[in-house]
Amino acid sequence: MCIRVPESSQPHSFKGTYYDRNEDGDYKLANYLLTNLFLRKYDGHSENKVFPHLRIDDFVQEDFDFVRKRVALYDREHSWINMSNEDILHSAKMHLRDDRTGEEGYTLAAALMFGKGNALAMTCPNYKTDALCRKEDTDRYDDRDVVDCNLIQAYGRLMSFARKHTPDRFYLEGDRRISIRDIIFREAISNLLIHREFTYPYPATLTIYKETFVTENWNIPYMTGRITPENLKHILRIQPLPLFSDNWTGLMI
Repeated sequence: MCIRVPESSQPHSFKGTYYDRNEDGDYKLANYLLTNLFLRKYDGHSENKVFPHLRIDDFVQEDFDFVRKRVALYDREHSWINMSNEDILHSAKMHLRDDRTGEEGYTLAAALMFGKGNALAMTCPNYKTDALCRKEDTDRYDDRDVVDCNLIQAYGRLMSFARKHTPDRFYLEGDRRISIRDIIFREAISNLLIHREFTYPYPATLTIYKETFVTENWNIPYMTGRITPENLKHILRIQPLPLFSDNWTGLMI
């Protein structure tokens, strides 16, 4: 007899101990693994955490101006062009009410996207992206940039690092030259920055080698083992940062 037991939406314990199911086994979870379990069961998004103490002065004015200019290049009638900074954050659902406390304020997503250094340090102290070049010295690095600014600025820093350490081969698409390097790194870096779990202390990394580059970031685990095209399952979680980036697709150039 084979009975399929669907995964529960909540964590459960037996005699004070939490277990995780993997194939035919039930494995006792050490304390440091409990965070993974509760994050996996959590039906919300850590980026929606409300920080009532955040003020509009905690955000970088120039980054709002940058967003308006880039949006205008692709849609001259986009509503953000004539919005105030506060209205842009409300429109992007980065100003919310905490459903537990009733307090209103700007969210972690707002701090990550537009925040100054102090705002990021207060809301997400572990946040950073480590860019490494390992062409000659593969044990340490040839060059390094620890990127701890907000996501809008971080994208530019990481793209500059990639351009510095990788060649741009000549390529024509029809009669127009395009930069394959920029296209590849634009996709890789934007996904590295946006699709990640920011509450976990593991830093995201971009490592450039002689023949390849590797990105690493931490996400909520839904399975154990090596991910392959055959066992990959799409988990739909509509997160606020990807939604924001969809509104400015093409700005990352």
